[in-house]
Amino acid sequence: DNSPISAMTFVPRCTNAFVGRQNGSIEIWDSATGACTYVVPEAHDGKRVSFTSSVLNQVISSAPLTASAGNDGSVKLWDARQKAQNRATSVIRGHKGGVTAFATRDARGGAVGSILTGDESGVVRAWDPRHAAAGPVALAHAHMGKVT
Repeated sequence: DNSPISAMTFVPRCTNAFVGRQNGSIEIWDSATGACTYVVPEAHDGKRVSFTSSVLNQVISSAPLTASAGNDGSVKLWDARQKAQNRATSVIRGHKGGVTAFATRDARGGAVGSILTGDESGVVRAWDPRHAAAGPVALAHAHMGKVT
């Protein structure tokens, strides 16, 4: 692919590395062989992939996951072991504009962990990973400008 790389991460519990490109595609590379094993051409609707990140939170998933975010306003959680286009296990939508930050919060006292996302307009959202499609559980206009 000739599109410039815009994001990259290694998934510790498997042998895959994820590469995001400015054309919205995501490539999965086998770190043992150095070969590109799969390409999701329109992972973020043709919009720049702003970041990829490993999800190291056993409460959210026992499977090795990686997250990607794009200028399409979505965050997608991917099963890092799968080699198919339907490997996205969850899609989080709700940002207007590009998503620029992602983090997970571990569970405390029996609570479920949460996913935190930030965007270009300075808004931070908290999501329950079990019900992300229902929308954020909390919203804060926390920054003047882009969340990083």
